[in-house]
Amino acid sequence: MIKNLKLLAVISLTFLLALSYCGKQKSDWQGEIYESDGVQIIRNPKKPMYEKDVLDLELELSLGGKDVQKEEYMFTNIKEMCVDDNENIYILDPNQKSIKKFNRRGEFLHTIGRSGQGPGEYGWPWDICLFSDRLAVLDLIKRRIIFYSLEGEYIEHISTFKKGQPIDFKMNSNQEFMVYALTHGEKSIYELSRFDADFGKLDVIDSFEREKIPLLESLAPTIHWCLTQKDEVIWGFSDRYEIKIRNAQGQLTTRILRNYDPVPVDEQEYAEQIERKFGGKAPGPQFQQRLPKFHPAFHSILSDDKGRIYIGVFDQEEDSLSTYDILDAEGRYLAKINLPVTPFLFKKGKLYCLKQESEGYLMICRYKIKWKKL
Repeated sequence: MIKNLKLLAVISLTFLLALSYCGKQKSDWQGEIYESDGVQIIRNPKKPMYEKDVLDLELELSLGGKDVQKEEYMFTNIKEMCVDDNENIYILDPNQKSIKKFNRRGEFLHTIGRSGQGPGEYGWPWDICLFSDRLAVLDLIKRRIIFYSLEGEYIEHISTFKKGQPIDFKMNSNQEFMVYALTHGEKSIYELSRFDADFGKLDVIDSFEREKIPLLESLAPTIHWCLTQKDEVIWGFSDRYEIKIRNAQGQLTTRILRNYDPVPVDEQEYAEQIERKFGGKAPGPQFQQRLPKFHPAFHSILSDDKGRIYIGVFDQEEDSLSTYDILDAEGRYLAKINLPVTPFLFKKGKLYCLKQESEGYLMICRYKIKWKKL
């Protein structure tokens, strides 16, 4: 069922977007900017520039939820979402092995591809991205990237088999692939790399090695990244609060640092997840035997079409909400917001996100962002 709430009263979520700090509103940034070896260093303070609410969200559209009757509006595991210039929404649900397309009013249009063994069919769609008038789909089982028209017609595919196991990817305006992948070999090496249009590796942006498998992936440091509209790669390894920016020419231009207090990990909080994962048995020798003492410095990176950067962080006081640091295009720490949803992307002044109802039902929501500051 579609819940298009445009004609209803504006739902203000200001009280949920209050910043973690209280006190008199400030507008002076207390950080430091300097240059080192041709790279601009942005050293942010613990506290943001603005200490009160900086935006309101107006709900425009929601899809899914517990009251839906049609199968097209039922979701089980939303892995990725894309929005084209006409505000059509593409939703990837790996559990359903489906990619669904909806128009800007939330009306279901059609699916993209289907599960199977034939030409243009995928084994397990794991990630999607838009490029020009194409939708690219990462097939985790068949180790390929499949291209479809926006109407769902199969165009071609590129094999990724010899390049390791891609986990997620994006395409820039030069038809180059940015790919985060687990490489082949005896060691577990994860790489964020750039590939040409024929999937030939051009260079490695960053990498790290894991000696043991984490007990819980969500608590393990890893590379988080995003690709901006200017073809910049923004990334960081989450064992520390350091964000790097590489321009479209492949040059490291900026390093963004922030002082922060690490959030401790409560092992009892995750005991049930570990019990469920290992069926009550002790983890094997290939796994780490204990959880880390602290959460990673961050868990996601997003950007919008105004150059703002959103860093998903762990917050001990707001564990039921999604907490994000907002940085401006220069990397200065502007604000901290707590959202009752999981953001997927920001586009044309709107937030597209995932909301989970108390019973576990999933909804896709689109909000209009009304900035009070920034």
